[in-house]
Amino acid sequence: MIPYYIYGLLNPITNQYFYVGATAQDLRKRLNGHMSSTDKNIEKVAVIKGLLNYGERPKIVLLETVYNFDECPERELLWMNRLLKEGHPLVN
Repeated sequence: MIPYYIYGLLNPITNQYFYVGATAQDLRKRLNGHMSSTDKNIEKVAVIKGLLNYGERPKIVLLETVYNFDECPERELLWMNRLLKEGHPLVN
């Protein structure tokens, strides 16, 4: 079975999550993809650029491993809702 990772991007300055995603990639590779992305999510790009201006990088944190691809959207949404309730400023 292929593992799928539900992950969060964490602002190391505020210690708050700003993005939740899902991937089958190695998490370091996925983070590098976010760092070099010309993403359409302008808010996410702004957070990453802001961190880079301070000499920081977001941290990628494994939230959950899922073994059924069809469960990924549901689990990703669960994590977004959980983190939003905790006050994290998600930009998804």
